[in-house]
Amino acid sequence: NNMNQAMVATALGLPVTVFRRLVQDNAAVSSLLLTPSDVEGASPVVTLERLNVSSALKSKLDADDGIAARVLLLAHTGDKAAQAAQAALVEGVDVGDVYCGPFAAAQATAAQLVATVAAGGAAEPDMTTLMDAGAALPAEEVWSLLVGRAPTSGGACSVAVLDPNAVSALVCAALGMASASSVRIDVGSATLMEFHGPPADTPPRVRCVNSMTHITIEPAVQAELQATSSGVAEVSME
Repeated sequence: NNMNQAMVATALGLPVTVFRRLVQDNAAVSSLLLTPSDVEGASPVVTLERLNVSSALKSKLDADDGIAARVLLLAHTGDKAAQAAQAALVEGVDVGDVYCGPFAAAQATAAQLVATVAAGGAAEPDMTTLMDAGAALPAEEVWSLLVGRAPTSGGACSVAVLDPNAVSALVCAALGMASASSVRIDVGSATLMEFHGPPADTPPRVRCVNSMTHITIEPAVQAELQATSSGVAEVSME
């Protein structure tokens, strides 16, 4: 697992201080895509496709592991079955606030998340739209907002439902990476960050990136949904 952490971080050009923040559990899968560079003799372009993906995602959302706070990033999808599967992830989970982008798919998924939490007997979480339609906020600004509003202890989970490009940009902002294209995010996926201390003072650990184990989408539908989201820019990388 330590070797996998080091290889992924090195491939992405991250410093050694980040290695331990890229969690790798037993029996989990991480994958990197290497694309030949357009520049002759240059190293291939590396894209993180998955990190630490396993069937244990749901249990990680409410495990008592000394976690102060969690941030769950969901890539929205217009597929209703997929939205229901994403909402099912938070059943029985201590959810703080729910955030979303301005698009209908994100709003619908966020509303279903709120209803799922309330149906379990917990207080209905606040639902906040992060930006107006057509606006593109800097990734660092959005990430700072999520971190600033996250609980400081107790392990509660803040959830943000955004387009795949926005989720990719937030992962890069959390890790200090310059290019959102370094991380692939599929529609319907889940990405989980953890804080072992107050989020404002503690770098996040990346529990998983681009997990699809909770969801089943037909390949043709997946391709269509991915294509329709490719031009969206809710969050920008400066």
